[in-house]
Amino acid sequence: MLMVSNETTNILKVPPKDHTWAHFFRYLQFGELGDATAFLMRQNQTAEAIALRSQLVVESNKRKGVLFWDPVWQSEQGLKGGSKGGSANTEKQFLARQKIGNLFGKKVGKSRQSGRLKEMLQNKWYWCHESSLMVCTLPCETFQELVNELNKAVPNSIRNNTSFIKVFYGERKQMYGWRLVGKVIRSEAEGGMFGNISVADEGPSERSETST
Repeated sequence: MLMVSNETTNILKVPPKDHTWAHFFRYLQFGELGDATAFLMRQNQTAEAIALRSQLVVESNKRKGVLFWDPVWQSEQGLKGGSKGGSANTEKQFLARQKIGNLFGKKVGKSRQSGRLKEMLQNKWYWCHESSLMVCTLPCETFQELVNELNKAVPNSIRNNTSFIKVFYGERKQMYGWRLVGKVIRSEAEGGMFGNISVADEGPSERSETST
């Protein structure tokens, strides 16, 4: 490759248009990505030019071992979500996820519900918390709505719906302090058998059900 110094005697002053074409001819001669990027960027701001410039930056960072190619930098980024001032596993993170879930969870949740879950959600259920609190949840459209009712009774007690649904299905006896007692049947609702239970339902069930 021809080596040219940056001495004053080797500098040639050219108009901007000629400067642009000089990059093009250098690219044809040496195949350097930087010249192709410079030519395209000077010609017009195209998507191809932006992509080439990005590729040039990536290749430069790879050679220098910086950012994603620097193991120290990668380690520091990994710690940001943990004890290094991040919000992982904190009340702030939980509330943020809860907010997003309330906005989009219902639509997504309903589209993924199995027939079994839809049928179970149509019923009223007795729940008991380890604090001796008992709750009766109303029929819901989504499992998230049921969890929201329990979290109202014991704030932020349930933190993972995917795990907690095992309690609803009877695959686990208890989680997050909650256990499922059984389905509310019409005779219990009409007979006022709630006693000192904290009841979310203000009226009797509309249809007869069998206890689980």
